[in-house]
Amino acid sequence: MNKDEIITINQHYVPCCVLKFFKESDYPLNKKHKRIFHVLHNRNQIYQSTIDKVMSGRFFYENSEIPINRVEKSLQKFESWYSNMHGKMIGLIREYEAGTVKFSIVRDNIFNLLEPMIRMHLRSGAIMYELNYWQERNRPNYSLFRMLDRLLQRNYSYDFAYTLIKFYDLCILKSNNGNFIISDQFISIASLSFKARFMNATNRTVGLKDVIILLPLSKHYYICFYNGNKPSFIRSNQIKQLTLEQTEELNVVIMNNSYMQTAGPSFEILNRALTHYNDEGPTAVYYGGGRFNGGAELRKEVFYYEKDRLIYEFVTTLDYRRYMNVGKNESCPCNSGKTFGECCRYKVREFDRFMDRLKIQDENKHYDPYGIPDCHFREQNIFEYHSQNRQKN
Repeated sequence: MNKDEIITINQHYVPCCVLKFFKESDYPLNKKHKRIFHVLHNRNQIYQSTIDKVMSGRFFYENSEIPINRVEKSLQKFESWYSNMHGKMIGLIREYEAGTVKFSIVRDNIFNLLEPMIRMHLRSGAIMYELNYWQERNRPNYSLFRMLDRLLQRNYSYDFAYTLIKFYDLCILKSNNGNFIISDQFISIASLSFKARFMNATNRTVGLKDVIILLPLSKHYYICFYNGNKPSFIRSNQIKQLTLEQTEELNVVIMNNSYMQTAGPSFEILNRALTHYNDEGPTAVYYGGGRFNGGAELRKEVFYYEKDRLIYEFVTTLDYRRYMNVGKNESCPCNSGKTFGECCRYKVREFDRFMDRLKIQDENKHYDPYGIPDCHFREQNIFEYHSQNRQKN
């Protein structure tokens, strides 16, 4: 049997050419060189494995309407081309740290790598999970066709990359101890401020204010693009060496971008992030007016700051009714023992601002409190993407 006739059964949605940079050891002679650890989120358990067995699924990219391994072989060709670029990028960052190249050269090479990295994101396991979540029930594995449509729309990935370059600041984040993990989303995104899904804005949407985007290079390096309310330790146009605590903050974001698996170089670092994991699927929201035409289907919500997540939960549940007529110096209804002013009052004030925005948006469909001025790109949520393709069909 020649090479072209070999059928790949275990198909990677995050390829080995990237996973090899997240192994336990970088040294070929180390007995731990092949080890990597991964979380299976449906079991909430961490396992020891090797890169050829994680971030993959049995016949993951197969469909009865497509010849077997056609998608897998195309992706393997892309991975082979991409692998060289990915490795060179890590080498270039090390050259900058050694003082042999300028940061401007590193930045230009990151910009060139962006669009291929976005294509890695668009074929990832978590994106397939989201698309599959909303697939039409009479079309088994319809998500594969949706993924291929998006992957082949190069204008979309170019616009995505251009938006990051034009409207977001750049920083390279370094974990000195090599403690970064990687999500089955490949690219990890979180909100840096509260946003309300009733405005059709998932908190992982590129094209909005106050968003952080993390692109994986290795357990030592992540590329970071951000807008607005960034963590204080991030600095524009430089490499920022992180403390263990800062690395773990980012790992929580990466972990919460996952649906099926998260991988990393050690059991301990995965376990610390897993304690903050929110096991949520995509959500459907229905709103009876305005520009929503009945509703929106959104992705998993991820917030960088715990305060914003608490506001989000407050606004999107009926819990706020208990707080509406409470005085500033009265006991807080959450039973914390603190006064309302010292405890949950900030949630009510944010809820009032949200209601004001919602009223304005109902009256003016062009009003967008979360959009970046002059930025016309908006990463599609699940509903928008499926609607677009249904219209084509």
